[in-house]
Parts: sequence; structure tokens; C-alpha cells
Amino acid sequence: MKLVTNVVCPSSMGTYVVFLHGILGRGSNWRTIARKVGQVSGVGTMTVDLTNHGGSLGGVRPLTIQATAKDVIETLAAESVECRAVVGHSFGGKVAMLVASQTTEVESLWMLDSSPSLRTSQSAEEVYRVVRYAQSLAGRKFESRNAGVALMVSDGFTRPLAMWFAMNLIKSGSAFELSIDPKATEQQLLSYLQLDGWQLPLDGVACHLVRAENSPVVLQEDLGLAEGKGWHNHLVHDAGHWLHADQPKVLVEMLTRGISGGV
Repeated sequence: MKLVTNVVCPSSMGTYVVFLHGILGRGSNWRTIARKVGQVSGVGTMTVDLTNHGGSLGGVRPLTIQATAKDVIETLAAESVECRAVVGHSFGGKVAMLVASQTTEVESLWMLDSSPSLRTSQSAEEVYRVVRYAQSLAGRKFESRNAGVALMVSDGFTRPLAMWFAMNLIKSGSAFELSIDPKATEQQLLSYLQLDGWQLPLDGVACHLVRAENSPVVLQEDLGLAEGKGWHNHLVHDAGHWLHADQPKVLVEMLTRGISGGV
């Protein structure tokens, strides 16, 4: 499936740093970071709406993380994009691992608060609960995104989580409706949790694991495995899972330094 991409900073050479968002997100979540990284480092940057997210609706069924990565690889090839570095947040981190393991041009991989390890649905309980809840909203119409947020809050979700999810309520006519296929999103999330990224071949790729200090996603076990494989471990202080929103300046400096050849 051809995905929606957005070139943030053009590259005359066709080489790019590609940013991949997390589950229930969209490429525009990373536009500001991509723009600043491109401006500071001078490299081309672009974002992608992953399959069944943002403007990239549709895709094969069942929709696995492997199928999602395949769509990314085929889209970049169709657009003659040479992916020099791939940066993935959360779900997008494992998609990035698959992309890096299946292409030859990727020089560096950045996993932002994303664990390469096998996980259970209990370890992603809050997100999994949102994805399951989304199935009850399929076909439902709201007068505004705020109405969707209000419903989720009344059903026990936190306001920040509800506001994050409400990005997927898109105006259709006079009402707002869920744009994604929630059952396919559940398939993506479960296959993400079931993928053991440590088994993927990443020889010759400089791998970076970035942990957000206030997030439980990346475990000490992950850091130990990464170190044993010669990865570069990084810590972003005073940041939660959405580290690009909590510490954008620190993240831009980290990515710029690493993509430019430092660690």
C-alpha cells in the first residue's frame, strides 16, 4: 500500500532521515522535530503516516507490524527515497527496526521510548484499553472532537489520553467520525507486542535506544541487551513517553549529534 509521506526538509541527494510515529498517531506529530533536525544538521527529513493511520487508511488484513513495515519500504522505494536513518517512536520503533533490517541503505536506527523486546498486552494496558475501546466508537458520530474527549473522560480515561486519541476523529460532513479501522489497529498493536526485535539482523546499522526517564516502556533488561549488542543507550531526563513534547530541544540535539556522526 502506498502511504502518505511529507517531506519536511528537502534533500537534493534523495537521502533522508525518516520519522515514524506511534500507534494511533500520525506523521504530523513529528513534523516539528523533523524540521528542526533538518535545519540544524542539513539533512533531508520526512514523516510518514503509517498504514491505517493519518491519511494512510486501508491496507491488507490482518494488518500486522510486518505488513506495516513492508508498506513503508515499498513507499520509500516508489518515491526514490534513500533512507539514511530511521527514527521510530513507540510502535514506530519496532516498525523502524523492521525497515532497517530489510533494507541496505539505513545507516542508523533510533528507537525512541520503544522496547525491542517481546511484551504482553498487560504491559501496554492503557494503550490496549484505548484500542479496544475504539471499537465501540466505530460508526459513531460526534458534533466535535471535544465531544469525543468528553465521552472518553466520562468513561474513565484521562483527558490527555482522550485528547491524544481524538486526533483520530476526522470531520465527515457535519460530524466527526473515527478515521482508523480499530480492529486493524488492534492487530497492529498485538503483532508489535509479539515481535522480538532482538532477533532481527541489524549488522552494520548504528542502533540507538532512547529511554524517557519517566516512562516505564524501556526496561533495564532492554538497556542491558542493547549494551551487549553494542547499541548506544541514551536517557532523556524529565520526560515521559511523549518525550518529543516534553523535551523537544534535548531530543533534537541528541538526534542531530548522532545523525551527524557522533553519539
